[in-house]
Amino acid sequence: MGYKFNRVFKLPQKIAKLLKRKEVIRQKEELDRLLKIAGQLPGVIYQYRLYPDGSSCFPFASDAIKDI
Repeated sequence: MGYKFNRVFKLPQKIAKLLKRKEVIRQKEELDRLLKIAGQLPGVIYQYRLYPDGSSCFPFASDAIKDI
């Protein structure tokens, strides 16, 4: 009886892991799609981030940035 209870008790944990894995796969597919599109467009696609302390960065820039 205890064995079945443990299996049922662990089910939500297994479901959570599966959902997280699916989300990671979905995000990777979206990134791959974005990189493919960015590689086919003329010019540079970039993300510029400005922080409240005044610092900034470019967390993403397409490969075309090498041509600048």
